[in-house]
Amino acid sequence: MEGAAEPASAEPDPGSRDDAARTGAARCRTGSGRWSRQGRRIVSRGFAAVTSSVRQARIWARSELRRAGVGPEVVETIELLLSEVATNAVRHVVHPWFTVRLDLSVDANGSGHLEVAVHDGDAGDLHPHEFDTWDLHGRGLVLVEAIADAWGVRVTRLGPRSRHWPGKWLWFRIDHIVLAR
Repeated sequence: MEGAAEPASAEPDPGSRDDAARTGAARCRTGSGRWSRQGRRIVSRGFAAVTSSVRQARIWARSELRRAGVGPEVVETIELLLSEVATNAVRHVVHPWFTVRLDLSVDANGSGHLEVAVHDGDAGDLHPHEFDTWDLHGRGLVLVEAIADAWGVRVTRLGPRSRHWPGKWLWFRIDHIVLAR
């Protein structure tokens, strides 16, 4: 569901071992694996919930996406939106770390979509809110809603198959990505 919280499901956490087995996706926790030219690839990395980690998350995502062959315009867009979402995780959640996940699906022609998700330790719902012209903060989700092809929230609960602490994945998707040849 775009722009709204999705109900918790019995599906495994995105990027978990069970999710990778269910979807046939390759999974790499550190992001050190090789990107394939077609199929689905998921990489994730944890970051300390401090301001400097937002920059580190952008650098890591940029490196992974460039290795995958994603074009510079899309990489810049991903960096902008990731920066906003990761900043929310650092500023508004009292948890020691957050996780960033990149989920790239590509067909045989080298085109596909990319879902970026940030997991934090707060299960609270998120909605873009109105802001005053002179407000210094509060535009992150408004940007995500305006630029991404889809976005939403997946609440996670601690359970026997969960690899993440309770909280939520705030995700956004960019469609029609064409990889460089």
